[in-house]
Amino acid sequence: MTVVAWQDCDHLGTVREGDTLHSAVTVDACTARAAGGGFVHLRTQVAATDAGGQRTDVLDWRFVGLVP
Repeated sequence: MTVVAWQDCDHLGTVREGDTLHSAVTVDACTARAAGGGFVHLRTQVAATDAGGQRTDVLDWRFVGLVP
């Protein structure tokens, strides 16, 4: 897959050295191309957990990938 477009990207918090990042990727939609393959509309949500166990949302990114 190749990322071909960004729909939006919100930086929600700060990531610090030592944080552990957790991400979830959701497929919002798929669109077929007549020539084969298609576009995949994705959302990635990322959270950081610090050494004390506090979890904070840090990124919400929506983008489009081209799948051959």
